[in-house]
Order: sequence, then C-alpha cells, then structure tokens
Amino acid sequence: YATLDQALTDAKDGDIVEVLKDCKSKGMTITKNITVKGMDGLEPKPMVTIESTQEPPKSGMVPGKDTSLTFENLRFYSTKNVFSFAAASAGSMLTLKNCDVESKGYYCVFIDVQGITLNIEGGKYVSDWGCIICGSTMPKTEAERTKIAVNINGAVLTQTANVGGMYAPVSNGNGKSNMEIHITNSTLNANLAGNEDNGACVKIGGNDGTHNITADNVLTVKNSTLNSSVKFGIYVERTTKTDITIEDSTLNLNRTKAGGACIKAGG
Repeated sequence: YATLDQALTDAKDGDIVEVLKDCKSKGMTITKNITVKGMDGLEPKPMVTIESTQEPPKSGMVPGKDTSLTFENLRFYSTKNVFSFAAASAGSMLTLKNCDVESKGYYCVFIDVQGITLNIEGGKYVSDWGCIICGSTMPKTEAERTKIAVNINGAVLTQTANVGGMYAPVSNGNGKSNMEIHITNSTLNANLAGNEDNGACVKIGGNDGTHNITADNVLTVKNSTLNSSVKFGIYVERTTKTDITIEDSTLNLNRTKAGGACIKAGG
C-alpha cells in the first residue's frame, strides 16, 4: 500500500500491517482487531507522523468499541493526541510495544471513557502536557463506572513542560473512578518547567462536580524510578478511596524550592 491509512482501512480482523518506512497518517477510529508493526530489523524504527483532521478527544489513532489493537516497533509524532480512547472506544484494549511516542501540544495517550485497557510495554514517551492523561467525561451511574486499566512496564515517560494542575506524566487528575494504574520496571520524569509549585510524576484527584466522586482507584509502583523536579512525586487529593502500593522503587524529589514531598495524600 502507498499509505498507512489505506492499509488500515483494508485490513481485516487478525491481520498484521507491516510498516516499511516513515509515513504519515490522518488518524482514524479502527474497528478491527489488528497489529501494526515496524518491519523487523529496521533502525531507526519507522516514524508515523499523525496529521489528524479531528480535534481532541477524537484525534490520533482511536480504538473502536470492543477492539484489540497492537502497535509495535514504531515511532509516533503529533501536535495533537497520538492515541485517544474516545466515547466510541468502550471495551477496547490498546497495546503499545517498544514504541516511541511524542506529542507536542497535547498527549501521547488520552483516556476519556470507562471500560478500557492500555498496555505499554517498553518504549519512550515524551510530551509537554502529559504522557497519559484522563479527560473530564464522567459516568453518571455505578453501572457505567467500569474499570480503566493502565499497565506500564519497562517504559520511560517524560513530561517536559506545563507540569501542574491536572497535568503529569501519568494523570487521573480529572478524577475518574475505578481506575487501576500499575507501573513496573519504568521511569517517570516530571521536569521543571512552567509550574513547579503544583506538579507530580503521578497525579490522582477529583475536581468538583456532581458525578466526580473519584472512588475505588488503585496505584502500584514496583521496581521503578520517579524523578520529580516539581513539588511532588505522587499526588493524591480529593478522592474517597485510592489504594497505593510502592515496592522496591525510588522517588527522587529534585525540587529547588523549599517544601514539597515525595508523596502527598489528602482526603
């Protein structure tokens, strides 16, 4: 195929789409169970530049309802979201293996729906606004609060600017409920830029709102390193229940100002 988008459009369930060289994509909602991978042995990995015609939260590659997508051995760049879980993504799974992902102006992965799974296995993720960010769309009933699972293993996630507010390398700062974040064998970097008085490597917290209860969340950090040059390493605030487990990990607070903490947990 001359273009990646045409190959993705024509692919059928179970197909493997192999990328042979750098290419561009407009982004799309993919409703099939497929794998997209760079051809073995290519160095550097093929770069996919996403020039999305959709505005966030629908920009980039969007898993369709109940689909299972895998991207492997690729590089991605976009000035919008690279990957997005939108309303049409309920029940889907996205796996990123050995991918390097950069967003300049938005997020590497944006999550704005319940009932999804994100698996990150290796690779480097860089953004000036946040690598994995949850949106503000909230379920209105208990039945709609299906689990969000984020599993990060062997990856490096770095936020280069705008560290503060709801933004962090990994952030549930808008306060979704029933979300599990598991970080293993990974490094998270919250670099000094813009707002060192309100930032963290991992952020979990709610905002005021009728349906924003921010309950039943889980965070585990194992065999990992969190490097923060802002105020906190882990920030948890305005939640009714969040279970935190940290094992065999290092939290480095490299803040130049007084104050701050490796972990801040509030009510």
